[in-house]
Amino acid sequence: VNMLALLKGKPKVMNLKQIIEAYVEHRKGVVTKRSKFELQKAEERLEVVEGLIKAIKQIDEIIAIIKKSSGATEAGENLQKKFEFSKRQAQAILETRLQQLTSLEQDKLKKELEELKVKIEELKKILSSVQEILSVIKKEVNDIKRQFGDERRSQILQRISEISEKDLVEK
Repeated sequence: VNMLALLKGKPKVMNLKQIIEAYVEHRKGVVTKRSKFELQKAEERLEVVEGLIKAIKQIDEIIAIIKKSSGATEAGENLQKKFEFSKRQAQAILETRLQQLTSLEQDKLKKELEELKVKIEELKKILSSVQEILSVIKKEVNDIKRQFGDERRSQILQRISEISEKDLVEK
């Protein structure tokens, strides 16, 4: 089987093995980029959640600092200096509504913190090993197969041992 396909932006005639190898290489790149992106987002969110949990423990002092500040910028800077929050954490604290500081929300934040830590570990594990990347690719291909695969629609009724020219001519 020979097929014409684009490989790195250039047309190339490839056999089935080369097509599959090119597909796997492409999927490796996709899974790696996606995992790096998700890891970055999870780490950023982890930083914010850790800051919010730290802020809840010292909420009275934080509210006092925010009240004393003349604007949001100054409040953020004061929070960064006094409590050693990052800029992202300070911004998240300033954007948080007071209703989110209830004990129910604290439990949600702690649960989210644990989930983020687990997700970060999984993503680091995927990025650390080619075998993990290949297992993700395998899982995704099986998901696609389950979602879109269907039974063969044509049937092979009898086996023809030899085809003559007469068999190929339309009747």
